[in-house]
Amino acid sequence: MNTEIPRSSGFFVKLQLKLAIVYTLIFILVFAVAFVWFYNYADQVAKTRINESLLYALNAGTSRISGDDVTGLFETAEPTLFNDRGTADPDDDIYYTDDQRFWEIADWLNTIRIVDPNAAPWIFMRPDPAGDPDGFYYVIDGLALTVPLSDAAVSFKEYDTAIDGKLFIGLDRTATFLDDAYEWEGTWWVSGYTPIHNSAGEIVAGLGIDYQAQYIIDVET
Repeated sequence: MNTEIPRSSGFFVKLQLKLAIVYTLIFILVFAVAFVWFYNYADQVAKTRINESLLYALNAGTSRISGDDVTGLFETAEPTLFNDRGTADPDDDIYYTDDQRFWEIADWLNTIRIVDPNAAPWIFMRPDPAGDPDGFYYVIDGLALTVPLSDAAVSFKEYDTAIDGKLFIGLDRTATFLDDAYEWEGTWWVSGYTPIHNSAGEIVAGLGIDYQAQYIIDVET
């Protein structure tokens, strides 16, 4: 009996091996494309949801904020010691004001925070863009009514500088920055800003909202 394997059989074995390799590569490619699509889709859905919530909070926030009150408060009220945080370090002290306008607006910002616990609203002004292009002042912090007072709270008329100037865009139009998430005390955040107008329709201040974005990070990692 002839036990030799016909050459045609060897050809079919090689062909089957090549086909198996090709199908494996096709499967890997399809799987990779599907994974990338799903990753991008999930990331986009997460960002869309957060963006919608952030925009809603910004629009709702300015609906009950008087630019005249914000301007008058900044120009006439004086900071007074509110909380020394129980330390001897003056840098830990928090200053607010006895002006009723401050507390009425702070109460509204606190309401926004209660309705959406992911939102941390605050109001800022940029009184001298020509002489101090990077500087701005915190006017009212939505954390002012937290009990105990939040470690993240900032003082009335506390000065700061904008590193990249994104918040100043909020003095021209509503803007959100979902691709610029940042970490603070173990939580990831994104930010959005929108103008505050006075009774004459002029932009006099901005509303900033820092929004928890851990969901985006969880999707992306």
